[in-house]
Amino acid sequence: MKRTLVTIGVLVLITASLAACAGGDINDAAQAFMTALSIKDYAAAFELSGPQLQAQVGSAEGLEAALPGTLSDWKFDSISQENNTGTMEGTGTGPDGETYTVSLYFEKVGDAWKVEGYAADLAP
Repeated sequence: MKRTLVTIGVLVLITASLAACAGGDINDAAQAFMTALSIKDYAAAFELSGPQLQAQVGSAEGLEAALPGTLSDWKFDSISQENNTGTMEGTGTGPDGETYTVSLYFEKVGDAWKVEGYAADLAP
């Protein structure tokens, strides 16, 4: 019995470690950014943005103008990460109730993943 519990404990730790390696930090950044947009906290979303996106929109107000309609819920089902860049893709529900495909593009700045691009298009 003790051996079984130790084996299960080790498997849980390995699974958790693999999940973290498979985009834990980038997923956290994606969830924080999407949550900020969904509650219309554009100042927080702007802070979670990378230098290129910040330069493009200029301010939290500029980000709001660039992304006026936000998704009420979302689910990412694809993540790719190479060196200091990454992409997450999935689907979400728009303000019109329609399903959209959503993509987030990331760059690692220091130790933090920052959003450098956002796209939401009506799903086919």
